[in-house]
Amino acid sequence: MRKNENINKFIVTTILLPVLILLYNSFSIFIEYYLGTFTVMILFIFFILSIGIICYSFVNILVYKNLKLFFLILLCSLSLVFLKNQTLRSIGLNLEFNLNKDKRLQIIEMIKNNTFEVGETDGFIDLPKEFKSLSKYDDGKVVVDKTSDYLKVCFFTSGGLFKNHDVAVYFSADKNLKRTGFEKYVYNVSKKTDHWYVGKMNMEK
Repeated sequence: MRKNENINKFIVTTILLPVLILLYNSFSIFIEYYLGTFTVMILFIFFILSIGIICYSFVNILVYKNLKLFFLILLCSLSLVFLKNQTLRSIGLNLEFNLNKDKRLQIIEMIKNNTFEVGETDGFIDLPKEFKSLSKYDDGKVVVDKTSDYLKVCFFTSGGLFKNHDVAVYFSADKNLKRTGFEKYVYNVSKKTDHWYVGKMNMEK
């Protein structure tokens, strides 16, 4: 009887794991920004907990024939699926893009009319203090590629792990994004709206 009570409590406690992983996936872009590489430790802990609980459940099923523990195995398997699944992350990135698009357009206009002077450049630029939250790399840096013919600005929309950052790129020419400048480091590119592209940037390529 005592053993069953302990297992029931264990099952109830374990339900928190997929809930926590679900929350992590929903807010991962913000967690990565504030915790940086410590996020890897969180993922590792989630993974070890899931595998440990699955192993514990299998052993107890064999020893005590408690079929309730199949529920734990299902929960932890779902947890591992949540850990891998990027659907919720994509929803978060889409929300981040839509919430910040207008303010980023303000930066674009400031660069175009020289209210925010960057000159003809191809490199990292610090955003003005009031706009730093619009790019989640090194306290508000963006990549600007400006010539007399076009303007390209890369905003970092997530903190990124292992130097892989989610990015939103503005390209003044309404045509396919050329891979001649910083775009060489951008992959999984897709067009979001007119002049806007999203993808991932590998800072170590």
